[in-house]
Amino acid sequence: MEGHLLIVTGNLGSGKTTFCAKFLYEGARSFGEPGLYISTVESREEFLTYMKGLGMDFEPLERKGLFRYVEMLTPTFKDALMNFSKELTKQAVEMEARRIAIDPITPILALSSSIEARAILHNALKLITKNLGAIVIMTEEVPIGKMRIGHGVEEFVADGIIRLRLEVPEAGAPRRIM
Repeated sequence: MEGHLLIVTGNLGSGKTTFCAKFLYEGARSFGEPGLYISTVESREEFLTYMKGLGMDFEPLERKGLFRYVEMLTPTFKDALMNFSKELTKQAVEMEARRIAIDPITPILALSSSIEARAILHNALKLITKNLGAIVIMTEEVPIGKMRIGHGVEEFVADGIIRLRLEVPEAGAPRRIM
């Protein structure tokens, strides 16, 4: 899967963040592959605390240069997609990332037209995947009851889509489905 762009979609609580974290954690811990995590909604401290509670301690990996967390909290201006693209490229090249997670990309894409979103995704993310040979996973939030992904262009620049779903029955335990 080297050099690929994947989208992980799902509604709130479906496990998108945990999926990305596990992908980076196991890559760094088991294979020595540097991982970059870019968050647009969660602080570094929140992420590290939550993941440690799930048995993934990222701090030793950070000290070894195998993990980097970048906060790019929800942007509010039109040039956000271009700035995001520049920062992502800088961070990924600097650490020679082999695995990259962007969680979620939804707020950044919401500030751009479909044409702009497709161009940035294609130019920035596809170039990173090919030049670094990295696997990039970006999450997309999908409202409950909806099937369409974001702007509707993301799926055309991705190499694959993983759809996660949280089902909460009237009785019994919630189920996560992939």
